[in-house]
Amino acid sequence: MNTAKYYCILCLLSVLMGMSCKKDNTYRNDAPEGNTLPYNVYEYLQKQGRGFDSLLFIINRSGLRDTLASQNVTFFIPSDASISSALINYNSRRSGQGLGPVALKDIDSSSLRQLLAYYIARGSWMADAIAVNRDGIYLRTVGDRTVNVAQQTTNAEGVDKGGSQVLKYSFTYSSKWEEDWSSSRTSTTDIRLSNGVVHVLEPGHIFGFGTFHIRAAERQNYWSDYYYYSSGTLYLPNATTRPWGPLATAALRNGKRVTAISANEVLMDGGDFIGNALYKIKITLDSRDSVTAIGPATAQANATLQKHGPSYFDRDRFTLHLDYQYDQTSSPAGRYIIIEEVKLNKN
Repeated sequence: MNTAKYYCILCLLSVLMGMSCKKDNTYRNDAPEGNTLPYNVYEYLQKQGRGFDSLLFIINRSGLRDTLASQNVTFFIPSDASISSALINYNSRRSGQGLGPVALKDIDSSSLRQLLAYYIARGSWMADAIAVNRDGIYLRTVGDRTVNVAQQTTNAEGVDKGGSQVLKYSFTYSSKWEEDWSSSRTSTTDIRLSNGVVHVLEPGHIFGFGTFHIRAAERQNYWSDYYYYSSGTLYLPNATTRPWGPLATAALRNGKRVTAISANEVLMDGGDFIGNALYKIKITLDSRDSVTAIGPATAQANATLQKHGPSYFDRDRFTLHLDYQYDQTSSPAGRYIIIEEVKLNKN
């Protein structure tokens, strides 16, 4: 073989090897490594052309499009296969209950918002920044949940930890114990965009971390959720007080449930009266997060329950600030005032 032919074959092999390498990672190769792509997270998903139709539907329906287009975020992207698996599982449960199947369009938009918010963390987090801590780092999502992200090395060809570096993304269920968490690994990491970073979760992940059937089955609104922790003070008519905190009783340690009954109304146990129907309250909020009314939630509740002072929802702290009152004829008879802070637990 002459020299010219030898170099020609080498060049051809180099081109073929380069082409095969480019097929390894569809998502990463939109730009050279280390570069920032010239579009935001939402635009990036639109440009993929496949695999994210259901995800884009959820983003648009849930009202999180602006978040992904303008805020500084890290998005751990669930695939359409992940969403489809969650919906199939949910419809299987419904079938067992004698109920018909539903589609994504049938699920409450606020339910979809809460589910999708699990995957959107505040700030930009590349894999190198996460790898600094061996046990991972805790991030806060845009829904004010706590997630843990850690770097792991996969196994390869029977060699323990002989494979590639991936990120393990864990929904903590407000628990500090790792055995309580639900986790998924990434298939692609470190896609830099104009307003943040995206990492793609493996297709085998089930959207919602095991909570899809719970969220999808119930009415939700922006303020409704589980695991709200309550602190406050009950002011009695005899000038004494009774303060409480989230650890005051076993019932309070489990957290309060704030349940949606309409687009702008929620129900909740009043004060530290957990499970007592007499003090169950209905809270009405407006679009500016002001509490416009507090009243009895059921016919069994104290009919004199009403708003007493300024009450509102703080979106930055995901906290309800409530000031309400009720009258009681038993001793000590008179007017009782409850000033309460009800905060979503992030720990």
